[in-house]
Formats: sequence, structure tokens, C-alpha cells
Amino acid sequence: MNFLKRNYGWIIVTILAIMPMFIIIEMVRIDFTNGLSITLIDGAGGEGATTLEMLYHISGEFAIRWMTAVLSCTPFLILFGVTNLL
Repeated sequence: MNFLKRNYGWIIVTILAIMPMFIIIEMVRIDFTNGLSITLIDGAGGEGATTLEMLYHISGEFAIRWMTAVLSCTPFLILFGVTNLL
């Protein structure tokens, strides 16, 4: 329990960082019957886009949101003098 109390911030950040993987993993088929085979599922993109386009869109959108959240921490630190956000 001490570990959770000391590192709850990192745990939250890690959970937020892997959230897009749940969406992306639904668009990929992994097959172990004859070794390892990784293929994209046809039609998983929806909205008239291919699966690969949707993978780019989802990962890019998340990257922009993540960068915005991280870069907004610096002004918060400067304005309020917080030394430890998490």
C-alpha cells in the first residue's frame, strides 16, 4: 500500500498513456498458428477510412492531446510555484 501512496501519480500517467492501445489493438489481428502473424483487420477503420489511416489518426490525435497536457504543466508551475504536481 505504501508503494501506491508514493507512486499514485506515475500510475495515473501510465494508465492514461496506454489507453489508446486498447483502441488500436482492436484494429490488429495477431495470429500464432503458424508462428507470429500480425495483420490489419479490413473495415475496422469505419467512417470511410482504411484501418491504417485510422491508426494514424488515433495515435496522432492522442499525441497532440498528450503534448498539450504536458506542455501546459510548465505555465502552471511558473504561476503557482508548485514543485510536485503528482
